[in-house]
This record gives sequence, structure tokens and C-alpha cells, in this order.
Amino acid sequence: MVKTNQIMKMADCYYKSAEDQYFSSMVKRIATYASSGLLSVKNLMAKPKYAKSPGLQAIQSKLPLLIGLCNQINTQETMNFIQRAGEIVGEMSFYTSRGNAGTGLDPVTLVKDGGYTPPAWYVDTINGMVQNLKQRYSDNPADHPDNVA
Repeated sequence: MVKTNQIMKMADCYYKSAEDQYFSSMVKRIATYASSGLLSVKNLMAKPKYAKSPGLQAIQSKLPLLIGLCNQINTQETMNFIQRAGEIVGEMSFYTSRGNAGTGLDPVTLVKDGGYTPPAWYVDTINGMVQNLKQRYSDNPADHPDNVA
């Protein structure tokens, strides 16, 4: 006969496995969007009128860091990954956020050219995924949108 303690251990293992799969899936999605975003940036940077864009240059330097971070992560380091990915995306968002118009927004990051999606879309999408992970895995109640003070 199976004891309650064994059932609880099995349930914990199943839950941990499901969480690990979700986290791994999100990291793979982030890496895929970062790779696609890099292609979009390279497409724009190949055009002389966009080649000196500070926003594109910043994104071009940061996306490979994010891809590398995704490729070396393991499921035991969720919060370290989330923190570092958030920092990298935050640095790119300075150039893509419409809220930074006049201070940091580089309008070239919003350009759709040659059938490629604008780099800003990739940065915003990745930022949303990182925020989703932060809300899901953080122990800090302030990170959870359900906890409104």
C-alpha cells in the first residue's frame, strides 16, 4: 500500500518536473525571439541610412549576450537567469520604449523593412516573457500582479 508521504513526494516530483519543463520552454522561446531579433537588426544595419543607429548597435551587442545566457542556463538557476535577462532587456528597452521619446528612444528600432519585424517588437516581446517568468518564480509578493496593496 502506498503511504501518504510517498504520494506527497511523487506529487512534488511531478510539480517540479512540470515547472522545469515550463521554464526550459520559455528560455527556448526567448532564445528563438532573440535570434530572430538579431536577424532583423542585421538587416537594418546593412542599410547605410540605419548603420549608425545607436539603438540598433546596442541591440546588436546585447542580443548575443541574451542568446548565450539562454544556451547555458539550467533549471536550478531560475532567478539568476531572470535577473540577468531582465538587465539585458532593460538596457535594450531604453532604445525601444516609446516612453523614452526625447531621451533614449531610437525611432530606427521601430522600422519595419524588407519584410522583417521591427527590432523593438522583439525586445518588447522578450521583456514580456522575462516579466512573466519573474512573476511566476519570484518569492517577492510585490512581483505578483494579484497582490495589490
